[in-house]
Amino acid sequence: MENELPMIGSSIENAADIFLLLDSDTGRILSINQSAVDATGYSQNELVGSLVWDLGQVIEESCWVDFVKQLSSGKSLVFESSINISGGDAFPAEIRASHLAFEGNTYVMAVISNITDRRRNEALLRKSEERFQSSLSFANIGTWDWETSTGSIYWSDKIAPLLGYEKGSLEASNENFLAAVHPGDRERVQRAITDCIERGVAYNVEHRVVWPDETVHWLYERGDVKRELKVMRCACCALCRIYQIKNRL
Repeated sequence: MENELPMIGSSIENAADIFLLLDSDTGRILSINQSAVDATGYSQNELVGSLVWDLGQVIEESCWVDFVKQLSSGKSLVFESSINISGGDAFPAEIRASHLAFEGNTYVMAVISNITDRRRNEALLRKSEERFQSSLSFANIGTWDWETSTGSIYWSDKIAPLLGYEKGSLEASNENFLAAVHPGDRERVQRAITDCIERGVAYNVEHRVVWPDETVHWLYERGDVKRELKVMRCACCALCRIYQIKNRL
């Protein structure tokens, strides 16, 4: 039977990722590489011949037919799940599945990556971001990211109040931001943004904003462009309320 299967080359056999060759009709594991043994703690005899859904939450048996149908249409699927380890534990995994035809037979090739470190780093990053946002909140500092390639903008919850709006009530957009900038400062602010994006000049601006109640407030902003991310990142804080001018600019 092994001679009739697609051969697993040395590069796959020695790869860090798990490679599984599956029968597309039954979901049975037909061939594996050494990493499948090393990562799961199961022997080759235990793995080969078993059903892939017994290995963990790779794919549910009830979904197998539809799963294979999607792959046979030429679509590759990437998703996250978990893989069982001998002894009852499991590890989080990213699974990349594709359709494979060989000598008139069809198979599913699954490449499985252990993403334990990625999950841990993501958790640490989330915790760090939460601490950072908490610090910004106490300092009354807002942040915004502008994806220069798409024009989309992300605002933290503090930006709308700094522009005189209730939290979450103002859509994040360059147009809304510039509309809030005092007309006497708008051209200067727009020029500073353009210089930052196009020439890499640090964005370092003090300017006025006009709130919906027509009071005037001062903001201080600084930021720069992360060119590798194509993002302009900026922090914004309120200066003292210099003006409380009603009904005039």
